[in-house]
Amino acid sequence: MKSRLLALVLVLILSFTLISAVGAQDPLDPCYQLSGADCEFIQAADANSASSFNYTMGFDLTADLSAIGMMEPGTPTNVTISAQGNGSFNLETESLSWNLQGAANDGTEETPFDVGLVIVDGMAYVMSPDTDGQWRGGPLDSAMAEAGLPFDPMALMSGEMNMMDMAGDMGDVESLANVPGLITRTRLADEDMMGQTNYPFQTTLDLAALFSAPEFMEAMSGLEALGDDAAMAAMIVPMLTDGLVLTINQTQWYGANDSFTHRIQFDGDVSVDLGMLMSMMGGGEEMPELPPITAKLILWVDVTDHNNAAPIVAPEG
Repeated sequence: MKSRLLALVLVLILSFTLISAVGAQDPLDPCYQLSGADCEFIQAADANSASSFNYTMGFDLTADLSAIGMMEPGTPTNVTISAQGNGSFNLETESLSWNLQGAANDGTEETPFDVGLVIVDGMAYVMSPDTDGQWRGGPLDSAMAEAGLPFDPMALMSGEMNMMDMAGDMGDVESLANVPGLITRTRLADEDMMGQTNYPFQTTLDLAALFSAPEFMEAMSGLEALGDDAAMAAMIVPMLTDGLVLTINQTQWYGANDSFTHRIQFDGDVSVDLGMLMSMMGGGEEMPELPPITAKLILWVDVTDHNNAAPIVAPEG
């Protein structure tokens, strides 16, 4: 199995873990600007999270990398990726299935892909172009070690680890999470879907507000003690914050009748201006004006069959 594919699929494990286990976590402030009644509802709904479910999903990504193409000719400049898939998830047995079909376009050529993942009984099975379209399997712990993840997704799935554990030695996480303008939470208009009224709640994460905050700058200064690479990152990040747009909207629809999550959608917008960074690296030489790097992402997951998911079994062969 290729490590880049393992990293991708294990991140997906984390994504679906968060969907099912969010009620078991300890968020710093789960309500933010919501009313007391709305806060009570979502806390009760999160505590009512299903232990298993089936799902369908899709995502669309577009990115303009013209600035990189100007610096490195031959680099793809207009990238699009679109895909849809489905599968099942079971928290109690720490297992999941995932099938995804789509196509990636680098501006000159479109490449279709068909990827599958099954995790069951401590084994990980992957099917992808990297495996010549054949199912290949091995112990899950070996797969995670090869991917080099700094956390154990299965510990998250079982509840042995929460999001605060993942923060590790990153400093005062609570002060960063409470930066003004970083997180806002609102209730949107009710919608009828999947046979009942649903209550959508949207959480907006504005990382540009975080990166320009004094608390973040102080946390970055502490990275210098971790080595040259960390010190370089601490120096570069402030150069990217001028004109930065990095916003993520996460909307979650809760059923009015059953309080289960029926849909989750992520909308992301990114715009990064490399002008200041390139002028610093140019040593005083006049640099060409670069367009910003931009990207848009939509990722949605529809959840059905709460606590009644299809059985998850290893692929034949």
